[in-house]
Amino acid sequence: MSKPTTARWGTAAAVKAAAQTAWDAGHVLRELHQSPQERAHFPRRVRLSGPKSADLAEHLFEVSTWARGLRTAASAQGWRLETRTMSAGALGRQTVPVYAWLDTPPIALGVLGRAAATQADTFARCLQQAEGSPSATEVALARPHAVVAAATDWPLLLAIVDWVAEHPRPGVHIRQVPVSGVHTKLVAQHEALLSRLLDARLPNTAINPDAGTFTGRFGFTSPDRHVLLAGRPEVLGLPRSTDPDQSSPSTAVAFWPITALQALDPPAVGIDTLLVTENKLSAETAPHLPAQLVLWGSGNEASSVLAALPWLHKVRVRYWGDVDTHGLAILGRVRQVAPHVEPILMDLATLHAHQEHWVVETTPTRSEELPGLTAAEAELYRLLRDNVIGDRVRLEQEFIRFDRVLTALATKQPLSRPAPDRP
Repeated sequence: MSKPTTARWGTAAAVKAAAQTAWDAGHVLRELHQSPQERAHFPRRVRLSGPKSADLAEHLFEVSTWARGLRTAASAQGWRLETRTMSAGALGRQTVPVYAWLDTPPIALGVLGRAAATQADTFARCLQQAEGSPSATEVALARPHAVVAAATDWPLLLAIVDWVAEHPRPGVHIRQVPVSGVHTKLVAQHEALLSRLLDARLPNTAINPDAGTFTGRFGFTSPDRHVLLAGRPEVLGLPRSTDPDQSSPSTAVAFWPITALQALDPPAVGIDTLLVTENKLSAETAPHLPAQLVLWGSGNEASSVLAALPWLHKVRVRYWGDVDTHGLAILGRVRQVAPHVEPILMDLATLHAHQEHWVVETTPTRSEELPGLTAAEAELYRLLRDNVIGDRVRLEQEFIRFDRVLTALATKQPLSRPAPDRP
């Protein structure tokens, strides 16, 4: 008589392994809080490898022992066995387990043990704390293990999201959010989860999808951040050139901490215009105008920098960016924080006048519409987005003829709308 291969037959360990797989994927924690109709992974069937017909006749005792062990485990842990009858030759037909069923998430939780039960209690508490916020509940159900890992700080994260929802693109450092308990390491520890919470809660106009940092995406800033400025040396706190051969007024370039820029009083130092450029070289080489201060907006970061400046309403704000889908997207976001912004050299005429310098925009944005654009700007965006003018056309601002730059910057049309009052 051959020895049966009982080591390969399914046991309660296979059921626990299936429960662990469901746990690791978040299905158990999620579906603990869903109705039976909403559940996608429970009931959960676990195939149990078992004896063949020949084993029944030759090794009925071993088969009976194996089946009895499964029934005992199922009874103790609450899962269900599905059986089928098999021929055992002269012994007739015998009932053999073929599947185990984890019918509900609580049953799977019972299989996993005390540690999982403790985490399930933690997750339930986090969901309770998120009551009244459908977006936070949605994020929690999508990422239950991330929420459990952040459980200690979860109420704090929810409070931050509530505050940002009331103050979109706030232009402050995360440490300055007026929520008790906020600390400087909070974002570093929970950036992915906090990003998901903010993405789910905030309107599209409050999110910069092209920003490469958390601060840029949601309009925060850092007191330690420095920005490049170009202007009169005395405005930037630098000595004026004493070169006797210098026939034109000098322009200085300096990096300032954004906190110093926030404290500037432009009218007091003779500044009435702030020119924001998308690219650094354009800021450094912009024509000198005594009453103009030039700010390099660092591309996608322009709106968050401007949002931090309390004196925007005191000056004319002009924006000069690339003529492509991303340049127009940045312009739209700038207008969210500076409604009186005037675009410079970002129009169809400028684009057509420099066709020899067109390049391909590698990853254009494909949004249906961009908030904050005028009708003419929105039409230009549509033409670029839909490749009406050409395939992913892009004109970088550095290639615009400098005589056109001089003319555009020297021309100041009356504001098309009044600057908003600010306290």
